[in-house]
Amino acid sequence: MARNLATSSLLVYSILSCSVLGENLTFFTEISILDHFPSFTEDFSAILNRVKTIAIAIDGDYYESGDFLGDLVPVVKHNHSVMVYYFSWDLDEQDLCFSAWRDEILQRFYAENYRRRKRSSAGMEGSLSDFQDSWFRTAITGYIVIVSLEMLPNAIDCLVDPLGIYLILLDVDATEEVLEKVYENIMIAWEVERSYEVYVMLHNDTLTIHPFMRNPLRNNSFGVLMNFRERPENFIKNMNGYPLRIEMFHSAFNYLRINKTTGVKYFEGTDAEAMRALRVFMNFTAIFQQPDGDMFGYKLPNGSFTGTLGRISTRKSDLALTGFFVKDYSNPDMEFTMPVYLDELCCVVQKAKQIPKYWIPLLCFHEYVWFCLLLSILASSSFWRAIRWCEERMFPDKELLIQLENQSSRKTLQLFIDTTIIFISSPLRRHTRVTSERMFIASVLMMSVVVVAIFQSNLSTAFTRPIYYRDITSLAALDKANLKIGVKYKGMLDDLFPPEDSELNEHLRHQIKIVDLLSIPLIEMVMKDPSLATVTRKSTVKLENAKYFHTGKVFLVPECPKMYNLAYVLPKNSVFFKQINFVMLHLDRGGFMGKWIQEMNWNTTWLNRRRLGFVEEEKFRIYDFVDFQLPFYVLLIGSVISFLVLLVEIYKSKKAKK
Repeated sequence: MARNLATSSLLVYSILSCSVLGENLTFFTEISILDHFPSFTEDFSAILNRVKTIAIAIDGDYYESGDFLGDLVPVVKHNHSVMVYYFSWDLDEQDLCFSAWRDEILQRFYAENYRRRKRSSAGMEGSLSDFQDSWFRTAITGYIVIVSLEMLPNAIDCLVDPLGIYLILLDVDATEEVLEKVYENIMIAWEVERSYEVYVMLHNDTLTIHPFMRNPLRNNSFGVLMNFRERPENFIKNMNGYPLRIEMFHSAFNYLRINKTTGVKYFEGTDAEAMRALRVFMNFTAIFQQPDGDMFGYKLPNGSFTGTLGRISTRKSDLALTGFFVKDYSNPDMEFTMPVYLDELCCVVQKAKQIPKYWIPLLCFHEYVWFCLLLSILASSSFWRAIRWCEERMFPDKELLIQLENQSSRKTLQLFIDTTIIFISSPLRRHTRVTSERMFIASVLMMSVVVVAIFQSNLSTAFTRPIYYRDITSLAALDKANLKIGVKYKGMLDDLFPPEDSELNEHLRHQIKIVDLLSIPLIEMVMKDPSLATVTRKSTVKLENAKYFHTGKVFLVPECPKMYNLAYVLPKNSVFFKQINFVMLHLDRGGFMGKWIQEMNWNTTWLNRRRLGFVEEEKFRIYDFVDFQLPFYVLLIGSVISFLVLLVEIYKSKKAKK
């Protein structure tokens, strides 16, 4: 490293960014570094034949690397786009490209007091960050890294990403010490970044690891160093029982169960069945991560994430087999599998109060129907009066007409009363013998039979099925009710009610309240507090919350604010992404995901019936005194009025005698 371009310890990309690394680059050196790697051309083609872009990192400067670049020209294909980076590492106490979470993983991999000596760049954090953004921006790509054995740990820590294909050149022979250090660093690339396309070329061999093969020389642990041609091409299909860190916890389609005899925890449900299918197809051992109180997790003000999102983004977990809504979590270090099912977010409010029993007979008809019946009585009595008016002018014998009509002294009022009596199918004491009136009364009687029959059937239905005041059936009604909307997960604040969609959503967004009481279901709080609403997944109404809706104390608002696809979550550029998606696609196309959801609904329905009783049993009930409140109230009111009229008549009769 004779020269450093500028005084910086890290020189970020210079020289070549071209479609062709062409013949117009000529370097005059007698000895090329490629002369030490007789199989470079053949191995280079086998490893990097799938990429069109190549990034070259050289531990040195432009003048020292001219011989290597000159010999690389005939090897690199003309359709490759090439970028070259030069490095110069300085010794310092600060760890370069090293963070706390990587340290935690390395402590599990190495002995407890082991600490690698690292090269770092003091005060160059900004330059390093800028370089890494540029370096990894070219993925998926092929990377050629030329470093010394001493600088190999730095290259692994700073340059390796899960998505790239790395060919690292070490200008040394394959001694036992060298192989040990190569194995150690490639395993770090796997343990920390899950990067398996890392190939180290020595003078006489090109090595990589098979992370899922057991090594008998290392206590039968996973990871064997071998020639890259000996590793199977599709080795990820069979993980040979490799422990995979999986995030699973209790959710809508995944139930956490505990064996009462052994105390062993296990899962059942759609997500659990998907996990078992993946385990069979990929042959791994599931290591369940213990969830924290944040469950799904959310973004903190400092940019980090809690819960499952945090562990996925820092690669402390390999896969989250709990359905996440497919939406923007502002987390660039995670990605979704293919969608596995659909669900909606709906609001739950307290059920409207039940209407008292004494009002039930009056509610058998809508108020418009009662009004039409009253108009019908008025119209019929008026028509009856018109018939009699015509008869009085056409009939010659007035006395005989009065006898036939059986008239009273108050003709109009009496006709209204008689018409009302006929409408309610009560017996009429005065019977007319005029044919025209009899025809009219017969038509009124036919109408009254229909009306009374409908009234009686509605009355029977009203007593067997409780009637409630009007529920909240829309988001506009929810906004008008001015209820607080309680949620437990802060991630729901992102796009539950997007304010840019409408003014209504903006109002509802201001009514959201974060509730920290994770031990108490929010639906139970809604049952007790009529000023509170909550949000739940529509699927949980049948699967988890049926007991609350069975009591008739809560109500699901039919208009739901959001519908989501749900998918599982992996770290960004995960090595398992393609294989997991391949399995999930076949499970979904084969109908297994839908089948498992239907099985959960079926099993939960029967369980709820055993616990809560059959809904059909509520259709048959015995009437009690409470159901007949209104008739007794009417009888009481009528008795009181008749008694008062009796007192008035007694008073008038005594006054008349005087």
